Amino acid sequence: MFKFILEADEIRQQLKTVLEDCAKDEHHTDMVSSTVDALVRHSARLDLLIAIVPPEAPGLHFIGGVATVDGRKISLTGTGETFSGALTRLNGELAEAIARALASRHSRPPLVLGGCAVAADTDGRTVDFGDSNGCAAHIDLEDASFSALLELIERDAAMLWWRGGRPADVLQLQGPSRARFRDFRNRLRADGEAREDLLLLLSEDFGVATVAAVSFAPNGLRFASGIAARPDAFSAACAAFREMCQMEVGLRLAALKREHSGEQGLSDGDRRQLRRARLITRAMLPISDAAARRGDGEPASTRAAGDQVRALASRLAQDGLEPALFDLSVADSPFVVAKAICPKLQSPSYQHVSARLRNVQQSAHFDAIVGHNVPLY
Repeated sequence: MFKFILEADEIRQQLKTVLEDCAKDEHHTDMVSSTVDALVRHSARLDLLIAIVPPEAPGLHFIGGVATVDGRKISLTGTGETFSGALTRLNGELAEAIARALASRHSRPPLVLGGCAVAADTDGRTVDFGDSNGCAAHIDLEDASFSALLELIERDAAMLWWRGGRPADVLQLQGPSRARFRDFRNRLRADGEAREDLLLLLSEDFGVATVAAVSFAPNGLRFASGIAARPDAFSAACAAFREMCQMEVGLRLAALKREHSGEQGLSDGDRRQLRRARLITRAMLPISDAAARRGDGEPASTRAAGDQVRALASRLAQDGLEPALFDLSVADSPFVVAKAICPKLQSPSYQHVSARLRNVQQSAHFDAIVGHNVPLY
């Protein structure tokens, strides 16, 4: 499963060689030569880097890393259909972690958009810039801002499903989208170990599709999930499926750590993942009897990211959920980092119970997973 391990003093030269090769390779269109030096400098912050071939999804590149940020060790991951894509995502996670650490210690970062509800702190909670919820890194601020808003909507939909018991429909992609997703799934799964997987449409609130991809071992256990919000169901399904495959790797790593180091070698995240894998079955998931047929070939929005940000923020504001966007970017980083805040959307925090969650809990006909004391995040 482990393809290679690089120690800190090897990382710079090894990555430079790999990235330069990727930049020259016509199959790695997600990497351009102008970003190589910046990513190499950024990756030099990593103390450890591993690349893994996932047994269940050998077509997926999985890269894990350990870095020291603000005096503490943190774990990072990146996945993609190419090595360079996975490495870029891992570096994006690192950029987010650095930006959050700096923002949490200093004065409030620049406000990009909105913010009346946040500035007034209407629900009595202070803004935690160190919180990863609603944080995104990209090479462009508008793209980062759009991704940050989508993450808030994703987490809200996930919590209304998981904690509120709001039922999800089984997602059935139609037409060209169905064939494209089948090809995508087959590339990732390849000839990997068998898993039973399923797509669920959690929500289309605010004109955004939030999809969960869930999978189980053939015995119905070893639950893994990925959730993503995107402008269309096909894009959300692909992103959720890729994240689910990443969680399958994380589950194996957690089990391996427990085997070699015992319970004391596990992080809190490892324990939560192992608990979900041990307890969650398909019968426990809030799933309706309905099928959601989406994606008959309609293209995703081709509007510029800035237009999408403004349109989505306006849609939220119309529902009384005014968001705010902050620029957390750090100098000398190859990424810009945006932080979205919307206190009235439900966050993953179990201390936060929004009006949206209370309303769903009061009307739900399904038992919420939270009743089994199994957190999703």
